[in-house]
Amino acid sequence: MKVLKPDYIIEVGDRLNGKSVSFHLKDLYTTPTLKEEFKAAKEVTEQINYAIPSAKKILVKGNHDFWVVKFTWQHPELVGIIDYNRELGLDDWEVIEYGSSFEFRDFIFTHGLKARSASGYTANAMVSCFGRSGMSGHTHRLGSSYRTFYDTTHGWWENGCMCDFALSEEWFHEPNPNWQHGFSIIKFFDNKKFHVDQIPIPEQDKFIFYNNKYYVLD
Repeated sequence: MKVLKPDYIIEVGDRLNGKSVSFHLKDLYTTPTLKEEFKAAKEVTEQINYAIPSAKKILVKGNHDFWVVKFTWQHPELVGIIDYNRELGLDDWEVIEYGSSFEFRDFIFTHGLKARSASGYTANAMVSCFGRSGMSGHTHRLGSSYRTFYDTTHGWWENGCMCDFALSEEWFHEPNPNWQHGFSIIKFFDNKKFHVDQIPIPEQDKFIFYNNKYYVLD
C-alpha cells in the first residue's frame, strides 16, 4: 500500500475471527477474546490509514464479523457498549453490512455466499450465481473463473486471505489448510473495463512480485 498508493482499499470480509461469540464450540484457553480481537483489528485499521491516508476505504463485513453484530442483537443490553465500527476505528471508512455488496463500475465486491472445496470452484459458483464480474473472500483461497453470457465474458476472483494459518488448527484441527495468502490489484479504465492481478504470497518466502518488481514483506 505504501508503495502503490491505491485510490481504493476494499476488504471483502472477516477482519475478525469472532469465535468467542459464535455458536461454535470454543477453547477457553486458546480462543482469542473479543477484546483481544478488537485491539488487533484496530491496529490493522491504523496501519492502513497511515499507509494510504487519502485513499477511499471500504470494508464489507463477513460472516465472522456478523457473529459479533449478532451477539449484540442477542444481548440488547450491549447495544451502544459494543460497537463494531467504533471498536475497529472505522470512522472514515464506508462499512457494508454482511450479505450486501459494494459495486464499483459494475464490478461486485462481496464476502461471498458460496464455498467450494478447491481453488477456483467457489469463483465458478459465484460468477454463475451473479452473472456479473466480481470478487469475494470467505474461502481463504486464491482462484478465478470465467463465464460467457451472450457473448460477454465475466470473471470472478477469490481474493485469498491475510490471516494466520494457525486459525485452521483451532477451527478444524488441521495444521496445513488448503488456504493461500494473497490479495488482488485491480486497474479500472474509463470504459468500465478492468484488469485483475492476483498476488500470491508464499508462506515461507514472504515476498510478492508485481509490475516487474519484487516486494519483500516485513
